[in-house]
Amino acid sequence: MPNTTLPSKTDSRLASFSFLTTQLKKVFAAGLARAQSAVEEERTRTYLEAGRLIDTHILFHKERAGYGDKIIVQLSKQTGVSDSILYDALHLYREDPISPAQGKLASKSLKKLTWTDQRNLLALSNKEERKQLGLQAQALGWSTRELAQAIRKIKKPEKSPKKLTGLLAPKRGRVNTYEIFEDDGRLVLDYGFRRCKDLTKEQAQRFKTGDLVETAPGEKIRKLSSAKASDLYTYSVALTKIIDGDTFWVKIYFNQIDWAKIKLRLRGVDAPERDTPEGKAAKKFVEEELGKSVEITVKTTPHPDKWDRYLVDVFLKQKDGSEIFLNNLLLETGHARRVDTYRDSDWEK
Repeated sequence: MPNTTLPSKTDSRLASFSFLTTQLKKVFAAGLARAQSAVEEERTRTYLEAGRLIDTHILFHKERAGYGDKIIVQLSKQTGVSDSILYDALHLYREDPISPAQGKLASKSLKKLTWTDQRNLLALSNKEERKQLGLQAQALGWSTRELAQAIRKIKKPEKSPKKLTGLLAPKRGRVNTYEIFEDDGRLVLDYGFRRCKDLTKEQAQRFKTGDLVETAPGEKIRKLSSAKASDLYTYSVALTKIIDGDTFWVKIYFNQIDWAKIKLRLRGVDAPERDTPEGKAAKKFVEEELGKSVEITVKTTPHPDKWDRYLVDVFLKQKDGSEIFLNNLLLETGHARRVDTYRDSDWEK
């Protein structure tokens, strides 16, 4: 039956159409704000949980160099979520892991910030700086636009790769040269790229931590008295796929049996984007040069970037016995430019 309760004095003001309009606007605005807040909180929780799942999976395969990069690219294709979002989800989770049992937001102190705000804060390299600015944004009720403006004010502009001239000084090493180190009381042979091999008892008696050695067929290991640290991380490789003028996949051979598939980036050069005419020309040029070589040798950096990619100098042995330094060849022919700094976006290819 209809409500017969008499309106209160406050309710009686609803007799005014203008008052009713004003109140409805407030109710809808407040309700939508609460709904949006709930959506943003759930959105953040979802992406952080995604970051946790990805991180856990990568940890199970941590011995596989380059796996983190490959799996995110594959996940992006399978889920339809951009790789940049997956990278950020992983990054934010690793900074402040959540408890899967509790299902709480990673950064409790910043839980009022939207997912977009938290991603934008990643532009600041200092973690504490990000947190303090985020707290300030929450306290003052900044919009996403206002926070972005504040980030730009304190963030040092990302420097574009320096416009350098001249050629690179090649970094050379010695193929099949590795280091011995101790792990959990056992001596192991470090191949690089997180690949190691336990020494036999007989081998362990002949070496000590820090020794540089050369491997030969038949698992023979010989100490190199004249070798130095700069000789390490040099490998014979077989090309598997060219991505563009400066990035490609190879099989790196550690001996006659063991190998790893690794994504490499040429040191000191930057080729045009692959979907441009210049980029296509650079890729074709590299394909032709690699195709003409009878042996490919690379000298890599000892450690990867955060997405497991290594910078390399590439040397191509020709049929006549001569050698080409691919990095400089790209510079000499105008298919790439000199750089000595790299941005995250350079890797996202």
